[in-house]
Amino acid sequence: MIIPRLSSFHYLRTFLITLSFLTAQDLAVAEQLPLFDGDFEQGLGSPQLESCCSYSFSTIPMITRHGRYGARFELRRSDPDVTTSKRVEARTAFPLVQEMWFNLNYLFPENYTSEQSPEIIAQWHDIPDPGEPWQRPSLSLWVSNNKLNLTNRWQFKKIGDDKYDGESNYDLGNINLNRWTNIVVHIRWALDENGLIELWQDGVQKIKKVGPNRYNDDRYPYLKFGIYKYDWKIRPQLSTLNTRVLYVDDVRIGSKDSNYAKISTLGTPYINDTFTSTINPFEVITGGTWLRRLERYDLVSPVQSNGLVTANLALNKGTIPTNFNLKIDAQVNSTNSVGDYSIVFNYKDLRNFSYINFSLVNRRGFNGIFTVKNGVLTTLATFTSAIQAGKWDHIELKQAGPMIEVWRNNELVGQVGGNVPILGRVGFSSSANSVSFDNFFVYELPQ
Repeated sequence: MIIPRLSSFHYLRTFLITLSFLTAQDLAVAEQLPLFDGDFEQGLGSPQLESCCSYSFSTIPMITRHGRYGARFELRRSDPDVTTSKRVEARTAFPLVQEMWFNLNYLFPENYTSEQSPEIIAQWHDIPDPGEPWQRPSLSLWVSNNKLNLTNRWQFKKIGDDKYDGESNYDLGNINLNRWTNIVVHIRWALDENGLIELWQDGVQKIKKVGPNRYNDDRYPYLKFGIYKYDWKIRPQLSTLNTRVLYVDDVRIGSKDSNYAKISTLGTPYINDTFTSTINPFEVITGGTWLRRLERYDLVSPVQSNGLVTANLALNKGTIPTNFNLKIDAQVNSTNSVGDYSIVFNYKDLRNFSYINFSLVNRRGFNGIFTVKNGVLTTLATFTSAIQAGKWDHIELKQAGPMIEVWRNNELVGQVGGNVPILGRVGFSSSANSVSFDNFFVYELPQ
């Protein structure tokens, strides 16, 4: 769990029951205390949850972006209307100010079937002035045909209607099924050129829009996230689906004094290697032959060893920060009953490093989190399930101060405290088998 800097208001997280106006004294208090912990470790807290049924929202173990719990939203076509439409959303409230930062993490499950009928998964909704009707949100993040999109609308007239003065639409590309997607949004609401919308997707800035971006209302918009599928209410014939499920984790809201590095739970991109370049930033330290081919990194001629994890070790040539997120796809190609692969980190030399190992069988020094200090192996944690030969696994490793957390295929498989990180190198190894790696990303986390 990431602990906010309480005095900076960078990580203000709040899910309150009603919107309210805050005085200067209220704001001063808010800057000192987080109003809600948006990692769902203790449930949702006390939000205004717009839902109909017991299954609509739950916090579940293991399927998480960080920590042990994430949020699960479920919407069914047969659900009764909630606030006049088909939705399950968490309605947040925070000081409704001009400039804010937002961090959200989404996981679209493997069976997230593609269809044109859209669903909104986050909306920054405006609050109408007296005598004004509710309108569509000025900013919304939505999915259609399994593509992620962002729409921004603005209007200058004081009493608004459905005739907007402008609309911008952005195609953010295909969603990744069964993978966490990190979204960071920076907004400065305005009706002139002082307006700003910036969006980062998995560490890459996709949008920077300058200019008008809101309605001419007395109050600024608030955030809702979850699932809102309006076609099931007004145009049900356009959808063939009956259920939508979405996972959300680590929602953060920051003040104007925040920035990408402080608000993002993914971190700042540090290594981005999809193994398509002929430039090889890896160095073989021990063992067999490694090749960059077929858009992956393969150990093709491994040296055989008697359970030595570093028998075939290749390291990235640079050092990485001590606080990082690491993501990699890996598989054992051999059907050897003791096949395995490791991600090595905190590497100083062959007698001082840490590693996580995944193996086809459970044995000493394999399937867990380990550290080697002055040549002495210490087991920090063990994984309870083995991997399968010929099957790609998505591995995530997070080191933040004394904490190490490991996920396999989006399930938390290991967590340990008391770690002493060092500034070192990172790489891959196997004790004796042909293995492959792909899509290698490292993100620096704030200290």
